Amino acid sequence: DMLPARKPAAARIGCPTSLLALSLNQGKWRSFACRKHCLAVVSIAYRLTLPASRNLDRIPTCLPHRIEAAWAGPNTGNEKAIGKLVDYSKDYRYSSKATDYLRELKLDAKIPEETRHPDFLALSEMCDWLSHPNEFGSYPDHAEVFYKKEIYWPPTRDVRTIYLVKYTYKNHKDDGSDEQGIGLVGSVTFSLFGLDNILDLKPIELLAIHCNWELEKKNYTDTKSGIALLKKHNKNL
Repeated sequence: DMLPARKPAAARIGCPTSLLALSLNQGKWRSFACRKHCLAVVSIAYRLTLPASRNLDRIPTCLPHRIEAAWAGPNTGNEKAIGKLVDYSKDYRYSSKATDYLRELKLDAKIPEETRHPDFLALSEMCDWLSHPNEFGSYPDHAEVFYKKEIYWPPTRDVRTIYLVKYTYKNHKDDGSDEQGIGLVGSVTFSLFGLDNILDLKPIELLAIHCNWELEKKNYTDTKSGIALLKKHNKNL
């Protein structure tokens, strides 16, 4: 099955009717969570076409769908929605979607300058990935740059800045404890959920595992081989 594109739902399809058709297409959406999210977006977009529903504060939805509503607002005469989008864009957790919508509305000039900083963009990219219905399906409560370095990255055969981003979902586990993890941004944005000891690994070990994974090595958790490959091209590691 084809996974949905990593773009805001409303930005992919400009019209609610088309979006509804896409959301019901079982061949395009493999998970129930994806279809449920898409239908919610359609519902928000439709309700905002009704005069009595153009006040964003009247829409009792979770935050991701309020961002969708803020996108739909200017298209239905609600100029206050633009301010909402700008506010959302200042929070690294929601910034990726909010700034995408501002660009779609030809409001690039309203995107805050601080959202263009590389560290901010890395955090935003990780949070956007985590929020996808095929991953956690919601935004983390907190994220921070755990490690960053400009290195030669063997999978892409070039020099680039690689980020390791640590994230936290408060009270997410069944026992009420926090769920924490570390993902990579700068090449293939990804978090390897299956690594039980991920918080105990050193940055170079995490880089090695992601490097092996991107190279599609069968035993990608073999840190020794990954570190050797990284050090071959990066004497300063």
